[in-house]
This record gives sequence, C-alpha cells and structure tokens, in this order.
Amino acid sequence: MHWSESDRHVDLFYFVVLLAGLMLPLHWLMMAQFARWNSPEYFRRYGVIIRRMEVLDACTEVIGHYRGMPIYGSVAFKGMEYEFAKVVSLRYPARIDENELYLDPGLLYVFSRVSPVYALHARGASNGSRLILQ
Repeated sequence: MHWSESDRHVDLFYFVVLLAGLMLPLHWLMMAQFARWNSPEYFRRYGVIIRRMEVLDACTEVIGHYRGMPIYGSVAFKGMEYEFAKVVSLRYPARIDENELYLDPGLLYVFSRVSPVYALHARGASNGSRLILQ
C-alpha cells in the first residue's frame, strides 16, 4: 500500500492530537499533586521532617541547645507556627504524627497556629534570608 503525502500529514495530525490528549490531563494531574504537596494542610496532616535549618521561614529566641544545635521557642514553616515540645530520639521521624515538626538532630515541635503574617513573610524569606519572630 502506498501512502500519499496528504495521508502522512493527516496521520501526523492525529498523532499530535492523541499525544496532547494524553499528556495534558497527565500534566494537570501532576501539577495538582505538586500543589497539594506544597500546601500547609498537607504538612500538618502528615507531619514535617526538617533536615536543614534553611528551609524554616522564621524562628524565635533560642531557649537552649541540643547536640550543638539551637532550640528555638517556636519556628515557622509554610505559614504555620510550631512550638517546641521536647527532645526525641533520632528514630522518631519514622513515626512522626500529624501536627508535628521534627527538626534534626532530634527536636520535636507541635503545631500551634496558622498565621497570615507568617505566610506573607515566608514568601519574602524564601530567598534564603530568615525572618526572626519577636
């Protein structure tokens, strides 16, 4: 069977339409999931494990030290404030609960409140600078 030039263009057109029809919904689903993963509600529901201090939006006064790291009275992450609760074992992240924030090397903070002020400052502080809460 011999294909004409117009048949090839039609086949190519249908292939592009089929590809777009498959890829666009997949793209929308992935973007919706990424937005869900980035929302404060997601972090509150499943808990937060922080390995680097730079990702915190803000922190209050230092109330002590543990393993060479400062213990802050409270920290802010994604517009949510967490208050220091206790020192926990290094294995605690395996069983972190909702409304908890684990900060290496073993500091546990619990959710205290959502604050629009923190959320506004957090966007400005996301470039690497840190907001110090008073």
